[in-house]
Amino acid sequence: MVKQLCKNCGAIFFDKKQSTCPVCNIPLMEVSFFTGRKIDNLGGESRNKYIEEIIGHKLDPVLVQKQKEYFKKSYEESKEILQKRIRKSEESRINEYQQKYLAEHNIHCPYCNSSNVTKIGIVNR
Repeated sequence: MVKQLCKNCGAIFFDKKQSTCPVCNIPLMEVSFFTGRKIDNLGGESRNKYIEEIIGHKLDPVLVQKQKEYFKKSYEESKEILQKRIRKSEESRINEYQQKYLAEHNIHCPYCNSSNVTKIGIVNR
């Protein structure tokens, strides 16, 4: 649900992590629960018109383009971070499996569990 709105460029934010708009550096305006739900449910041109009613002026196409670029860049960064986390967890899971596999299939003495074993040859008998 939409929690904040920029009075200048009309950017919407779903959390309260920021106090200023990252697109145009203007303080963000908090929206009520019902306004946030309405913005959430609307889409496309009807959403833009409703935002224009709230902020009291038309949306500047240049700022709208900056919004799109900012959110696209933000999405790419978060996607990259997520992929790094997934890759790291997969690598750790593989390492765990390899260590477990090596530990299970290591030859050891059944009496004392020593892994210092050698094959008995004809000379050693």
